[in-house]
Amino acid sequence: MQVQLRPSNAWMLDEHRLLLQDFITDLYNYVGIMRAMANGAQTLSEIGKMNGLSSTHMTSYLGILRETGFVERQVPVTQRNTNSRLGRYLVTDPYLRFYYRFLAAYQSKLAMGQQEQVINSITHNMPEFIQAGTWRELCQEWLLNASSQNELPVHIEEVGGEWKRNFSIDVVGISEAEKSIVLGCAIWRDEPGTFEEIQNVIQNTGSVIPKTEEWQVYYVCYSAFGWEPDAQSKAETFLADEKRNRPRLRWQFAGVRLLDLDEVDHDLSRWSI
Repeated sequence: MQVQLRPSNAWMLDEHRLLLQDFITDLYNYVGIMRAMANGAQTLSEIGKMNGLSSTHMTSYLGILRETGFVERQVPVTQRNTNSRLGRYLVTDPYLRFYYRFLAAYQSKLAMGQQEQVINSITHNMPEFIQAGTWRELCQEWLLNASSQNELPVHIEEVGGEWKRNFSIDVVGISEAEKSIVLGCAIWRDEPGTFEEIQNVIQNTGSVIPKTEEWQVYYVCYSAFGWEPDAQSKAETFLADEKRNRPRLRWQFAGVRLLDLDEVDHDLSRWSI
């Protein structure tokens, strides 16, 4: 991806301030919090540690950022009806994510026309940035729309992500009423996705599904630049082996589907008509 920053784009360096100052007068700590989140800090303690702020101050600042819509607190989709302690804080606006991730630390150099370092940083880190934010959100949007269009073999009502201390699943759709769930990964890199990435999602199924009931499970995995030729067949074989070798599993497999960027884009476009 070729990146260029021209003087005519200098408004990008001021836009974040214009957005925030309409709602917040003392920008210093709020900017620090937004920068911390854009650089990967997601919990209250992580964000506070990066800014030298106590949990009491963090709660106040984050409360205001949430009220103004700049930040949201997400919890695992299976825990939305509980007081989950696994909440993560995220910057909601894509432009602000980009600004605080890539541009905020280089304002002085950019003002002097020294662009090489920031361009190298953007180029190197852009795939990870897209995967963690925009791509994951698009995949979750695809899943919710696919369910509303009756294009899934199972029904879901809510979509989000799922995580615990030792694992994370990018895309999860769930229906408590129907006892059905969709699990998937969202991969963005300049090479095909692999069976091992699908396998990792399948192997974490037992950590997501409630322990006492029988569920229907469908897997939808997304890789922007496609999948290795044998990924689908390997995934289906793995599911068949799981079913055969573990007859006491408390869920039923409804299948696996693999998508790429073109398919996601095409479907979201036709569903929006």
